[in-house]
Amino acid sequence: MEQTPYLNILGIDKVFGILAQLNLPPTTKLTPEVARQVCLRTNSKLVIVASIADAGNGFRIGLDAADCQSGKIVAGIRREVADQNQVVHVLGVAAAQLRRKMGEPEASLARFNKPLEEALSSSVEALQVGTLGYKRHIVGDLEGAIPYYQRALELDPNLAPTYEGLGAAYVMLGKGSLAVPAFTKAYELRARMTEPSRLETEYLYYAWVTGEREKALSVLLQLVQTFPRNVTARVNLASCLAFLGQPGKAADEIREAARLQPTAFTYSEWIYHSIDAERLNEAQAALDEAAARKFDAVELQDDRIRLAFLQNDQRAMQEQWNQAMGRPDAYRFLLTRSYVEQYHGRFRRARELIQQAADMAPDTAAKPSYETALWEAESGDSARARQIAATALKTVGNRDGKLYLALAFARAGNTEQARKMADAIDQDSPLDTLVQNYRLPTIRAAMKLNANDPAGAIAALQPSLKYELSYNYSFNSLYPAYIRGLAYLQLAEGRLAAAEFQKLVDHRGLVGRDVIGALAHLQIARAQKMMGDEASARKWYEDFLALWKDADSDVPIYRQAKAEYAKLRK
Repeated sequence: MEQTPYLNILGIDKVFGILAQLNLPPTTKLTPEVARQVCLRTNSKLVIVASIADAGNGFRIGLDAADCQSGKIVAGIRREVADQNQVVHVLGVAAAQLRRKMGEPEASLARFNKPLEEALSSSVEALQVGTLGYKRHIVGDLEGAIPYYQRALELDPNLAPTYEGLGAAYVMLGKGSLAVPAFTKAYELRARMTEPSRLETEYLYYAWVTGEREKALSVLLQLVQTFPRNVTARVNLASCLAFLGQPGKAADEIREAARLQPTAFTYSEWIYHSIDAERLNEAQAALDEAAARKFDAVELQDDRIRLAFLQNDQRAMQEQWNQAMGRPDAYRFLLTRSYVEQYHGRFRRARELIQQAADMAPDTAAKPSYETALWEAESGDSARARQIAATALKTVGNRDGKLYLALAFARAGNTEQARKMADAIDQDSPLDTLVQNYRLPTIRAAMKLNANDPAGAIAALQPSLKYELSYNYSFNSLYPAYIRGLAYLQLAEGRLAAAEFQKLVDHRGLVGRDVIGALAHLQIARAQKMMGDEASARKWYEDFLALWKDADSDVPIYRQAKAEYAKLRK
């Protein structure tokens, strides 16, 4: 039923929400009676009920569409099969017949009618086991879902959608290397899938295997155009647009997803993308709506902290941190707090919080180990940055972490290590849009700065212009613009440098709590001084020193800034 855009299938999150209102667990079997209660409470129209009964030497399959209000059967199909191996095929045929009786046009039926045994499996046992995995997946038990997925694939190695589910579970568990073969296998089997499943699989392959985000975007646009009520497609489209540096369009898409399916997750994503797009009033309104709907999620709490930071609401941030300390995942909020501390130049406190988070995090959680390397490099403490990065390199296995460390090495002066890492990633990810057009250009430009070749740095960053507003899983925060600004300073091009650093000031939502957001004020002051505008330079120095009023006194760039400001005043 999900393969046709003619029908609007109720989102599983909405089903779970109603089950919770009925004081039923999400694993509750949706019997006709329970399904009708869900239907009534969500103002849906019909419940489709399937049945398989013993019919002597075979089975009798029934499909009924029942009106929610009256309970009356408005359309029904009855078919008999001789043995179990025919059940899935006949069920698919019956479903198409039921769709026709419910008024679906013939053109739609002809286009969206992949045989069920091909789209899924002819093995009833494989389908049953795979469904048990999906039920665990959808309620967040990813570790519990994986064994069921694996068992289903043992029963039927061509059960294409299950490879997709397995890959998605690995991604959400931070095991991207395990997701790649699963997504690749799903992609190879995509011709067997229904139209929405095929497009979803192509998106996942381009996004997470090859990294071809422009191709992923093209697929998602087709998916949303064909299935405009597909919430997952809109969530993925928003994410893809954010990766490609289009935060405004990303916010538009996720707002529509939240309208179609208002849940804690979609609202959290809406708020996050709205902040990235500098729509702080929209983000606040969405937070207020989420509270009115009594949505509760750790992501919403982090959204509140992020928005409070941008509004400079210290009291609100403190309230959220106090609430978080009683939660099992409190270590995540210690990390969040460390970002705020380093933004204000309080590096000692940031290091303490990161260590506390590492000590508190469960063994299954990703241990924070390299976050401070790039901060220290930007603050001017190159020796400490190199030490942290070298230690972290022994344990960081994922590509995003390695890219982050490569930039830290480049900014800290170890260009040989940065080059070695960048070349290896270049070879491993030749098609990845952001690796090739955002991350590697930024790393190589930083290396050019260390070689006193600012013109080369600017040239290296040319591919990043299209994507510099990207939010991605390694370094982001308009880092290409920041490095380009430093290159223009080296060239004594104050006006051009100021324009680059101004991008960070103008996109505070996207830059957020990254230390270069604060340092951009200092760099604009230097650019204004270079242009001879001492009054403007003083203002920007004062803005920076106000942000760093409680900074550690031994931070090299802080000492430099104070000395430059004192000299300018004289």
